Amino acid sequence: MRSHLRNKTILAPVVAAAALAAVPAEAMATHKPKTVDAVATISGCRGERLTVSADVRALRAVRRAKLQLRFEAAPLFGQSRKSRKFDLGRTKSARRSVRFGDLSAQSYRGIVRYKWVRGKRTVLSGFVRTRRARVSGRRGKAFCSLRVGKKPVDTQPPFIVPFPSGSAWQRGPLDVVFFVFDDLSGVALVVSRVDGGPFVRGRTTRISGEGSHQLTYAARDVAGNQTQPRTVTLRIDQNAPTKPVVSAPTGTTTDPTPEIRWSPSSDSASGVAGYVVLVRNASGAIVWSQNVPASATAVTVGQSLGLGDYTAEVIAYDGAAPRPFTATGASGFTVLAPPTPTPDTDADDDGVEDGSDNCPSTPNPGQENFDGDSQGDACDSDDDNDGLPDAQDPNDNDTDSDDDGVLDGAEIAQGTSPTDPDSDDDGFDDSEDVCPTEPESGVDLDPEGCPP
Repeated sequence: MRSHLRNKTILAPVVAAAALAAVPAEAMATHKPKTVDAVATISGCRGERLTVSADVRALRAVRRAKLQLRFEAAPLFGQSRKSRKFDLGRTKSARRSVRFGDLSAQSYRGIVRYKWVRGKRTVLSGFVRTRRARVSGRRGKAFCSLRVGKKPVDTQPPFIVPFPSGSAWQRGPLDVVFFVFDDLSGVALVVSRVDGGPFVRGRTTRISGEGSHQLTYAARDVAGNQTQPRTVTLRIDQNAPTKPVVSAPTGTTTDPTPEIRWSPSSDSASGVAGYVVLVRNASGAIVWSQNVPASATAVTVGQSLGLGDYTAEVIAYDGAAPRPFTATGASGFTVLAPPTPTPDTDADDDGVEDGSDNCPSTPNPGQENFDGDSQGDACDSDDDNDGLPDAQDPNDNDTDSDDDGVLDGAEIAQGTSPTDPDSDDDGFDDSEDVCPTEPESGVDLDPEGCPP
């Protein structure tokens, strides 16, 4: 018996633990008791108005506490529209509806805030959002989409601006477009006039004629609001610059990077803004181009051109926007190979080719050659081949200058004078004188016939 009781005592905690484990977790969780039963719904939704209805009831004692309610229409975008605070006195429950008007067109949801207060102390408070429900016998919904909404009063004139409207030169004739809008009542009328002429209706107007023009414009909306007339100055360029005349290169050239030259262009309105210089090959394809300033009148081709036919074009453009006027000048030319240098066959430029020239390095067009050797007189150091160099020979073209029968070179060799037939003045010519350098007259002679 005692053993049986001991076993029951041991098993009791185990059984209790097992029973506790079998209890669902939800049953073990503690719930905060519900204190307020509140429901709100949108019971009216039309035009620019919606109605929020609410049924609020406290589920616990709120003795001597006063109930306060505040309603809101919360838009999808922007700030909520709030009602005044309703003081409903000492009560545990209340039903109330509030209509909101003058709402803009968009989606809304209602919010109802409740609070029981005792003096300055809040006893119970909270809020509830609208949902599909029935309140005071009327079925409502969670959201309200106002398609019309409140129509605001239009007190502002339309916004209007012409395009283009800057001070830059415009390509003419110019079509001016007025950008105009009015976000409330809408645009009813757009008028404009040019240079003080009559006003015309329309959102576009055309201005023709080169020079400056005064454009006046205004707009009025459906509500009758009108802009003050405004005036802008527009400058129109309606003519192209004068044509540049390309003066070089022309014809043929052996320069693969020729210089392109042209006469300057002029423009009486927006002025010449610059030039585009280009070169086309025989098939018309552009092989080189460059932008140059308006002050330029020449530019060198920046790449080597191959042999063939080309066209140089100079395009002058002015300052008209958005697309300038242009004028083009052109000139055709051909790039040839440079001539092959020929060898110089007349080194001394005397008109006689070197192969036949007896003095190829010294000009001698007459080819004079007194002694008939291989060298002409102009380059022969001994023209008469008498053995006496020309620098010492008194007569280059006479082999015996003194006609004594002894060549000039021989006389120099033997010490006699080539210009004196009797060098020793002994009465005997040098050709007959045994001792031509010593006089033999009046002296004893040696066995050779010369003075001892």
